[in-house]
Amino acid sequence: MPRKISKEKIKLMLRLYGRGLSCRKIASQTGVNHMTAYGYTILKQRINPETNKTFVSLTEYFKYLSKQKGFNNNYKYRVYLDKMRQSRPLNKKLSGLIIKMLEEMDKPQKWLAYQIGVTKPYLNDFISGRRTPTQETAEKLFSVLQLPYKNLDELLTNNN
Repeated sequence: MPRKISKEKIKLMLRLYGRGLSCRKIASQTGVNHMTAYGYTILKQRINPETNKTFVSLTEYFKYLSKQKGFNNNYKYRVYLDKMRQSRPLNKKLSGLIIKMLEEMDKPQKWLAYQIGVTKPYLNDFISGRRTPTQETAEKLFSVLQLPYKNLDELLTNNN
């Protein structure tokens, strides 16, 4: 069962958002996950064209997006989004690079996840191409894997 977010924490998230912090930074500073921070900040500003009111939850927002894209349920829409992300050149290149380096170093995914401070499922999202790391995580990843890149753009523009 999801835990209830205190009113103080919600106010803090809104204050940090008002200062221009990203949802990831808000999540980090308040101890909530990224999607919770998104739901209490950015999502609260999106207007549902069907009701002319703000979306009340992420579930409602994703249902709306699913319907707009012609999907009859959220699950199929999320699978579609995963496939779209997996086809991005950056995600493909990063995925292949992580796999190659782990094999060369003879290290398991669990080791790498620990080294860069993420969970194994989160790391697996990078490896499968479903997600790209934040700049901070990418820097740690490149450092641990002893790669010359400083950011994801360098990885993409490098022809190796």
